[in-house]
Amino acid sequence: MNASDHGLWKQLAESVIGRLAAALFAAFTAARDGSRLIARTNDARDAWQSFTPSMQWQFIGTVLLFSVLTHVGLLALQRPSGYWWWAIPGMAGAFALVLLALAMTAKPTDVAD
Repeated sequence: MNASDHGLWKQLAESVIGRLAAALFAAFTAARDGSRLIARTNDARDAWQSFTPSMQWQFIGTVLLFSVLTHVGLLALQRPSGYWWWAIPGMAGAFALVLLALAMTAKPTDVAD
């Protein structure tokens, strides 16, 4: 291909890609505006943001700690060899404990941002 063919091909590709992208964006926006899933997601986000940061940390820490305990319980039943299988849940458990400690030390008057 010479330079003029290359330039023509580039313009054609950009215009086709641009039109396809614009059509896809318009279809996505139209589908999103009428979607019940998006409305429920926005409601859940608004409810989550109404909690104080300490309550959010406490919830995340509790869920993570419960997940770690479930994982460790299932590991204990299988008795895998090696320490690596225990290291990841240990780190996740430590993070959960840090989140719970932060939730306990936060002032109860904290407001959500």
